[in-house]
Parts: sequence; structure tokens; C-alpha cells
Amino acid sequence: MCSSHTAIATTSPARAQVKVSKFTKLALLVVVLAVLMTPVSAGYGCPGNDYECSDYCRSIGRNGGHCGGFLWLTCQCNK
Repeated sequence: MCSSHTAIATTSPARAQVKVSKFTKLALLVVVLAVLMTPVSAGYGCPGNDYECSDYCRSIGRNGGHCGGFLWLTCQCNK
């Protein structure tokens, strides 16, 4: 005899998709905030101020520099 009161304790695929979507959005937000919260002094003007980066590179004996790397966050000095 079959009981009609048996319940299956699984999550529907639609609900599981919503949970993954929320997790993905949260993870993306954390990554974006981590990238944006870089210390100002570490970039020597980067991103956005190639002149400050170039001046810094000249002050340490290099032949100028420019902002480069991921999202132009790093001051890269010329040789």
C-alpha cells in the first residue's frame, strides 16, 4: 500500500537557481569592492594620473613611467 502523505525534501530547480544567482551577485560585489578599495599611496597616482606615476619613477632614477596592469592600478616605471 502506498501512502499519499510522503513528502520529498528536495529543493525545486527554480529555487536552487535563485540561490545560485544571489550567491553569484554577492561574490561579484565583494570582488568589485576589493578592487576599488586599493590604497591610494600604493599606486603613485594610478589609476588616472600618469604624470604623478611618471614623476615618482623619475624620483627613483628611472626614465618616467605610466599606469598599467589590471585596471591600470599599478605604476610601471620605464627602465
